[in-house]
Amino acid sequence: MNYKIVSGYFMVLFMLGSLVFGYSYYTQTMQANIYTTPRTPPQSTTPPTVTASQEAASTAVIQPAVEPIQSPPAPAEIDREQIRSIVKEVIEQNPELVAQSLHNYHKQQYRDRMAQMQQRIREKLTVLENNIDDPRAGNPDARIKIVEFLDYNCMYCKSMAAVKQRVLEQHPDIEYVFKDIPLLGEPSTLKARAALAANAIAKDKFFAFHHKLLEAREANNIGAIKELAATVGIDPEALEQTMQDKKWDDTIYANRALAREIGVRGTPVFIIAGEMVQGMVDENTMNLKINEARQRFNLPAPTVAQPIEEAPTVENDDTHVQS
Repeated sequence: MNYKIVSGYFMVLFMLGSLVFGYSYYTQTMQANIYTTPRTPPQSTTPPTVTASQEAASTAVIQPAVEPIQSPPAPAEIDREQIRSIVKEVIEQNPELVAQSLHNYHKQQYRDRMAQMQQRIREKLTVLENNIDDPRAGNPDARIKIVEFLDYNCMYCKSMAAVKQRVLEQHPDIEYVFKDIPLLGEPSTLKARAALAANAIAKDKFFAFHHKLLEAREANNIGAIKELAATVGIDPEALEQTMQDKKWDDTIYANRALAREIGVRGTPVFIIAGEMVQGMVDENTMNLKINEARQRFNLPAPTVAQPIEEAPTVENDDTHVQS
């Protein structure tokens, strides 16, 4: 059962019931006022002329008693079953009201959740951007930093490899920070440990190895990972030995805890200069966010794009469920 839809339905039911109740009460109150409020005859601005004989005669006439207006009986207790029937009829005749209400409800929930997440990101931005143990690529002196939470076996993360390559080429004034949060089992954890170990061994070769891991479809064992390391100039044996360090487990655990704390629920997720962007991001959106950050920080646009090693092209698999 989808409890969000059910709760939204009852919210709409409550709102319509309140409207019917309010209208009924208002109508009965107005009717009561009509019956109980005395009517005052219009006053003439010119006093009538009364002769002496008329004045004398008026004193001898007995004025008839005015029968008081009877107040209506107190309104009967509202029939709740009748209200339910009216509300049900309104919903059945106007189903779009329910759909629109649920849409607005979910939209507001999303806005509230994003606002809470942005607040947490602002509070944790130093930890997000400046952990010296995190693998990095790009300009180490950059004011604009992009933090990516990723899983090397997530197909959406793989599809972002070429976009990252072009973004780094077009914006030499930014820095990428990688936070591994393996979500898809032991093979993902193995690759995360390999990436962290490669960064510890040779930071200048990390980015190339990073792309090799994203490109690989079947490198889910230590032998295949060592072969990938050799292709980018990292000593395979040194990599395997460094991967055994228990501190990588602590790093992965800390990354997962930080992700949960700021509201990350899957991969990939990007924090671009303090602003969260969830899911796959096309190149235009990435460039737009970077330029917005540059304007916010009052930074000039870069004049020279320094090429880096070409990244492998990764085919997107739309059938893969986002982790």
